Amino acid sequence: MTRPTPRRFAPAALVPAALALLTVGFAPAASFADEKNAEQADARPAIEKANVAHIKLSGAFPEAPQPEGPFGALTQTLEKAKDRIEKAAADDRISAVLLEIDDPEAGFTKARSLRASIKTVRDAGKPVYAYFEDASTPGYLIACAADKVIAPESGGVMMVGLRAEVEFYKELFDDFEVQPDMLRVGKFKSAAEPYTRSSMSPEFREELTEVLGDIYENVLVTVAETRGMEKDAVDAAIDSGPHTANGAKAAGLIDEILYEDQIADLIKKELNAGEVRIVEDYLKPKPKKYEGFSGLMELLNDLSGETQSTASRGPKIAVIYALGPIISGKSVESPFTGAQSMGSDTMIKAIDEAREDDTVKAVVLRVDSPGGSALASDLMWRALVRLKAEKPLIVSMGEVAGSGGYYIAMPGDTILADPSTITGSIGVVGGKLAFGETFKRFGVTHDVVQFGDNAGTLSLLTPFDESEEAAMRKMLAEIYELFTKKAAEGRNMELERLKELAGGRIYSGARAKELGLVDELGTLEDAIALAEKAAAERHDDVDEGDELGRLNLPKPVNPFEALFENGMPGMLKAQQAAAGEAAVAAAVEALPEPLSGVAARLGALETLAKERALVVMPFGLTVK
Repeated sequence: MTRPTPRRFAPAALVPAALALLTVGFAPAASFADEKNAEQADARPAIEKANVAHIKLSGAFPEAPQPEGPFGALTQTLEKAKDRIEKAAADDRISAVLLEIDDPEAGFTKARSLRASIKTVRDAGKPVYAYFEDASTPGYLIACAADKVIAPESGGVMMVGLRAEVEFYKELFDDFEVQPDMLRVGKFKSAAEPYTRSSMSPEFREELTEVLGDIYENVLVTVAETRGMEKDAVDAAIDSGPHTANGAKAAGLIDEILYEDQIADLIKKELNAGEVRIVEDYLKPKPKKYEGFSGLMELLNDLSGETQSTASRGPKIAVIYALGPIISGKSVESPFTGAQSMGSDTMIKAIDEAREDDTVKAVVLRVDSPGGSALASDLMWRALVRLKAEKPLIVSMGEVAGSGGYYIAMPGDTILADPSTITGSIGVVGGKLAFGETFKRFGVTHDVVQFGDNAGTLSLLTPFDESEEAAMRKMLAEIYELFTKKAAEGRNMELERLKELAGGRIYSGARAKELGLVDELGTLEDAIALAEKAAAERHDDVDEGDELGRLNLPKPVNPFEALFENGMPGMLKAQQAAAGEAAVAAAVEALPEPLSGVAARLGALETLAKERALVVMPFGLTVK
């Protein structure tokens, strides 16, 4: 893209979320009305030279803490993106902000968080301009928080509503004679349906329709308030989409049709400035250069993690990120696909670290998880109960915090959800896939000797027999009773009332608040503010309004350190595994949608299949 010659500032010191991508309930923002532009330009004092902070918003904005050194420093996390925008609000050198919305892959709760940062700039009296070539619903909802929304003549708005697509594998399994044997507790617990059905059950369709309806209604309200439109007009604009730039302007979705090189002239006119300079990639970290022998030594230092900063000993808030499917053992993150799982061992270590650190005055648990292992969820729940007994615990829900994700949220003193969060799903599922008949098709047979009536329970050759199924149902029912009892206690709710809301049913964050399953609607920043207030109320050395430090947990694992963790044999094994994973990741990436998504989710199923009971939400749900 062609821009006026950029002026780069030396970067100031920077302050250090399988399922549904949904959006709702953003802070309202109003556009500049065309008829007021001339009046505002005349009333504004003349500016000799206006510096405009250009910030490009793209990628997935990961929330998890990134490792120090060359790998993590350049990753645009959600925290770093927000920090760049908010620093522009306080920077006296900056007169306005230009956001380039480049097809962000962020979920919509992240979009709402970015909108809050944009509002900070506007509240500081600085106009915000948003430019995109094409915008999907998440990208548009970030963009329309700005004062002006701009697109080129050839661009467009691809906001066409919400659509839930659920994958089902029964017919695939039938073709290969795979026998899924799934058991569930709760008539709405639909996590097993993709493996046993070819379409949604009436209960699954009912709950999904309600959730999607809640979210769509909030999308309409958000856009209507933001753009100063009637809700029916927004609905009509979505129904008639997608739009070209001209169509989007006629529908009231954008303000200006301009190419990027024309934006500086628009800003110059509106700011009544003598000159406008675009500060390209404002405060974006630059790649570190390693030159010569000293550079090599510095690179090795960075890779080893020896340059990691030491946490301040002042009072602070710990933010514990609980992200991804829940598994037993250590957390796992693929360096090739970015997929991550939340391991109970890793999480309990982080929770205990926050509990034992005297400088941590309160804790925020950020949950973005569809659940997973019932055992791992319960072990983390216990660690959080111990923490809550000593320190305030505030829970912030991201895109999804259902089933096991809700389980670990239950100990919170206060639970905040985004209106678009998918939560609830209080239920239990268990089962297995039996491959005995599949093996026979390929000439592989098995003979068995066993002692114990239920010795075949864990076998992947045969479905459950009558005795095995009865034992499994009894175990799942006991886990469900444990889940609902703890949920009722955590919510201060009668058990029977809680069970009316349970049964595996999913809810939007907005609906969950109405029903008492969460306390408030808000962002991670709102949760941190609540934690700071709670810390001030409980600790004499913290006053209300004090700006506390922040400790992000679990601490990220340095890739170099992880590679050498188990010595030379472990390193070679890790290298072989990494090479294999890279090949698989490349093959999956090459598959067209939706095949790549199916492959990725079947890989997740393999991990969770090792657990005896699951508190997990449906796999293969995509909302577009």
